[in-house]
Amino acid sequence: MQMDTKHSSEIKYFASALAVTALVAYLSLANLRFVKVSFLTFSGMDKMKHVAAYFVLTFSWFLVVENKSSPFKSRYWVVFFVFLFGLLLEILQAFFTGYRTGELFDLLANSIGIVFAFLFFDKLKPFFRKWF
Repeated sequence: MQMDTKHSSEIKYFASALAVTALVAYLSLANLRFVKVSFLTFSGMDKMKHVAAYFVLTFSWFLVVENKSSPFKSRYWVVFFVFLFGLLLEILQAFFTGYRTGELFDLLANSIGIVFAFLFFDKLKPFFRKWF
């Protein structure tokens, strides 16, 4: 018996969102000081990575909740929980790793990525649909 397309898409979006969440958590908590990519190093690059990561993270969860009964209300919950996730990671960095630091400006950059995803989701959704 073949799974219907809508259900298949929902599973695909959910799995993708979980994978992005796990990747963001890993990259936030792992000791990556040994990784040197010189062409991607410039002033402010760290904050741009935060904006991009939380844009993708939020966008991926928006795809999961968009077909729910009240998608706009669901987006607010995504924004709330993704922000809390970022806050938790910054706290873990500050207090539970000896090689990472939790920073308020990282949390601000995370929030900017979340807001960008919220503002541009409807405009960018058709572009991302072509890939999924």
